Amino acid sequence: MRRSVVEAETETVIAVLDYGMGNLRSVAKALERAAQDAAGDGHLKPRILVTSDPAVARSADGIVLPGVGAFGAAMANLRDRGLDRVVREAISESRPFLGICLGLQLLFEESEERFGGLRPEERLRPGAWPAAEQEPGLGRPGRGSQPKAGQEQGQGLQPGQGLPRGLSILQGRVRRFPPGLKVPQIGWNELKLIDAAANPLWRGVPPGAYTYFVHSYYVDPEDPAVVAATAHYGVEFAAAVRRGNLFAVQFHPEKSSTVGLTMLRNFVWAVARSRKAADFVLPAVDLRGGRAVRLVQGDPARETRYADDPVAVARELVRQGARRLHVVDLDGALAGEPRQLELVARIAEAVRQEARWQVRIELGGGLRTSDDVEAAFAAGVDDVILGSSLLADAGLVAELVRRHLGHVMAGIDVRAGRVAVRGWQEESGLEARAVVRRAVALGVRRFIVTDIGRDGTLAGPNLELVRELAEVAGEPTGPSETAGAGGPVPLEFVVSGGVRDESDVEAAARLPWAAGVVVGRALYDGRVSVGQALAAARRGLVARG
Repeated sequence: MRRSVVEAETETVIAVLDYGMGNLRSVAKALERAAQDAAGDGHLKPRILVTSDPAVARSADGIVLPGVGAFGAAMANLRDRGLDRVVREAISESRPFLGICLGLQLLFEESEERFGGLRPEERLRPGAWPAAEQEPGLGRPGRGSQPKAGQEQGQGLQPGQGLPRGLSILQGRVRRFPPGLKVPQIGWNELKLIDAAANPLWRGVPPGAYTYFVHSYYVDPEDPAVVAATAHYGVEFAAAVRRGNLFAVQFHPEKSSTVGLTMLRNFVWAVARSRKAADFVLPAVDLRGGRAVRLVQGDPARETRYADDPVAVARELVRQGARRLHVVDLDGALAGEPRQLELVARIAEAVRQEARWQVRIELGGGLRTSDDVEAAFAAGVDDVILGSSLLADAGLVAELVRRHLGHVMAGIDVRAGRVAVRGWQEESGLEARAVVRRAVALGVRRFIVTDIGRDGTLAGPNLELVRELAEVAGEPTGPSETAGAGGPVPLEFVVSGGVRDESDVEAAARLPWAAGVVVGRALYDGRVSVGQALAAARRGLVARG
């Protein structure tokens, strides 16, 4: 049975990487507690998975890398399981990442922890124990090797002596505490938060909060801008770092009482916002004559052909990070019946083989009977868009909404305030407001609103039109009167037509009634990439709060 769209869209998966190094279960339990707290609104469904499977981890919305133990052994374990690549990919894709204790240290280039817990045979493994000068650009002689003020000359390893290598995601070295200190540092220590208002991990964390540390080494970043908090133990050291969606802490939030739980809850919310951003951007794949095309204002005579292989186009969009695709059968829209379901089925199969995550496909164009809709679902689409049927057959729409709860969308295609139908070639004479009211009365709770005059023009989306229709339908962020197995289904409005660049995506994401934005010509013309659109959606959703 197809899951409720509410469940499918809002389930957020966080993978805790199991590489045989320590405190996995305590971290997972603390995250589960934080996830339960974060799920208080009833629509956020965080799920915590402990996994050593790279494929499972790659499909997760957020990654947690905990760890207690020796640096070199940890890196060897990560490599053996293929999880080092998972960490690099997640961070490069801007998926939220949280490193804890050793999971912080592994992000850096090298460690002064001699032999790093490696067994003698592991020390001889190629690549497991390279000397600093043997890897140009990563362990350059002199990088991070000079003692800081107050450190003794000769403390730590010097260039050429051979240091165990880390992931090299952040530049800098892991250093041992100065001589004379009792190590490891075990116990509570005060945090000095840096730019707390700008760091979502620190939301609700009071100044001067105490957290629990257990460590003999600390990170020494080359770039001071990544330091998010410091603490003092003989020397002032970086207790936390942040770069974008990368967060990492030297202390143990899972052992840090309510302060640590607050931080973990904040991370869960960061993952949820990132997932919501991924669902917010809908790259368009318009099909005509077996090709990927774009029309201007829905005019078949003003067509731009972008690719002869729409399957390859869809696969590349997903490869770049798309989680939703907005597919339109233009031939079907003009003919009044689906014409390209075989091609749609090939797209659906290809993107799901390509994707490391669940990809949702919505289809519009010529779906005017129950058989058409069932054939579309059989082809592998997740959601169908009904336009002309809203006016031609109210009983059909009501039955389809009941049968496929949460997976039927109303396509409100507007030209000069009135709804156009049959491939935008006929005017209905009805105002868009009236059609929205009719759709709501039929049980529809998901809408895609297109300003035909702006579609394909790069003139900017008509956010005011969508706002007006959302107000007509009712509060889009509140529960509707239609409930399914997953509870009340919220109203949802997707903006379509005219998007120029990432600024339009961010503007749409800032608005409380917007649940997504279709991006077409701007993607194909290279004005914005999928990655840029996703980043813009994250910024807008964070600003929305």
